[in-house]
Amino acid sequence: MKIINAAVITVFVSLLAAGTALAQAAQGGQDGPCGGGRLFDPKTVETLHGEVVSVEQIQGQGCAHGRRGRGSGYGVHLTLKTSDGQIAVHVGPNWFLEKQGLAIAQGDELEVTGSRVVFEGAPVIIAAQIKKGDQAVRLRKDSGVPVWSGGRRR
Repeated sequence: MKIINAAVITVFVSLLAAGTALAQAAQGGQDGPCGGGRLFDPKTVETLHGEVVSVEQIQGQGCAHGRRGRGSGYGVHLTLKTSDGQIAVHVGPNWFLEKQGLAIAQGDELEVTGSRVVFEGAPVIIAAQIKKGDQAVRLRKDSGVPVWSGGRRR
């Protein structure tokens, strides 16, 4: 009887530890090197118009790098010059933009709808939709979940 009780307790403790580890890993994927997952705030969504001052390709840290063979694993960030000044815009993974046929270059006029948040001490926009001319690309759902994630929280 004591052996059965010890085995049940061991299994219970193991399952509890595994569940805690999985929860921490999932949380790290949201706020860790990928960033943005929990930063998007539907209450701070706004639409900006402006000119692209610069476009950067930010190398991923394991989040999208080579994921299922898509792209080279970098994210596209840009600086948008608006009537109120310049602001950084976190757009999304390069492979997703390429798949949508959206090329963004310095000097482009864009309409960006996204969540204004503070990232690493500076205000940024996490883009939910970008319009360039008559082309519009949806990047995130209203909740902030990336369209490229297939509706899953990473």
